[in-house]
Amino acid sequence: MGKNSAQNKRIVLITDGQPSACFVENEQQKNEIISEKPYSNFYSPDAAVISKVKKERNMNLDSDPDRLVYLCYRYKKVDPKINNRTLLEAKKCIRDGIKIDTIVVSEEEELLNYVKELEKDLKGTTYHINQENMDKVLVHDYLTNTRKVLNSKQNW
Repeated sequence: MGKNSAQNKRIVLITDGQPSACFVENEQQKNEIISEKPYSNFYSPDAAVISKVKKERNMNLDSDPDRLVYLCYRYKKVDPKINNRTLLEAKKCIRDGIKIDTIVVSEEEELLNYVKELEKDLKGTTYHINQENMDKVLVHDYLTNTRKVLNSKQNW
């Protein structure tokens, strides 16, 4: 996307507010994670599946079957290593002129705060959808520092 000449480059991230996976760059990084969290989960993307998706959907995916993915789900918390990798990747996007907006479907206060802080840093927009009240959306634009609630009755 960074090399694309489009004027309006944008990622719309739909999330529960919790980044839970990142690539592991080398064996040393993997060993460091295991020493801190012996219960850690790693996997390699299935080359056949990735190839099929790339071909069928004409997608350019950053996929190397030899790269490991670190997967960590922490209840109501964000893993620090995954958080750091998430921030690095997001900042690369911003440097490349790619805007990131986030749609959050979560009620967990800590995870909502995580996304709020992320979007403040990235100067993006967060759309918060309450699972109990799906016809309303809280929009928080950190570039203009405005908040508004949209609902389906207003034909949004």
